[in-house]
Amino acid sequence: MNQKRKCMSQRLTAILMISLVIALPGCISDDGIIEQTNNDETETINQNENITSVENTTSVDYVGFMDNSSVYGFIADPIENFSRVYQAQNENNCTSTEYGDDWTGVWGDPWCVIDYGAMAASEGGSTTHENGELCFVDAAGESYCRNMTISNRVMWFQGDILGGQEDKCSVYIQSELFVPSSSYNITLNAYDENGDFIPVDWNNLFNDPAYQSWESERMNAYNAESANAPEWCSDPIMGWYHWATQPVP
Repeated sequence: MNQKRKCMSQRLTAILMISLVIALPGCISDDGIIEQTNNDETETINQNENITSVENTTSVDYVGFMDNSSVYGFIADPIENFSRVYQAQNENNCTSTEYGDDWTGVWGDPWCVIDYGAMAASEGGSTTHENGELCFVDAAGESYCRNMTISNRVMWFQGDILGGQEDKCSVYIQSELFVPSSSYNITLNAYDENGDFIPVDWNNLFNDPAYQSWESERMNAYNAESANAPEWCSDPIMGWYHWATQPVP
């Protein structure tokens, strides 16, 4: 975001809400209807009429539009609370300004939410998404906009939300929470007891079978929407955070 909005107050109000879907066990009702909930569907058998019907009741909880790091992305619903979200090392690393205020947000374990929409609203502005543009408008009517196209689970976003890289395009996909199969660091803004930065363990992440399965499902969703990619995104970056943190040659 440009310097004016980088200076916006960090009075954030968004709290990341992750709902839990609880599967109900099979039961028999008074009218002879048996309902059995499986992973992907509910089968209803009417014992009186011997008729079986299958209804798709799959419900998936997404943590947000994430890049392929699994821990960095955006929340765009509602657009008035458009937020950047990342998986923080702990609450202090989310809420403290010890390591700079670009990462300061509201803690909702394990997520740190930075609500740019609320920042704009707190200063008399607004946030809109119209005609393929995400715009933050201040009280004086001045706008800071980025190209942003959303097609079902896929988001194409122009540049860096904090400003710059306007010639780049990154892809974010609505994703489920990724759970590593072993212990290694995937948190951002992480530091050890000596104050030394702890980078993401990319090697373990990308070679984790659990990650590969998680990413494969996301790429299926992307491929289903790739024909709807906007013209301005000719060379999409699937892993914005990984790309942005690599050493410059």
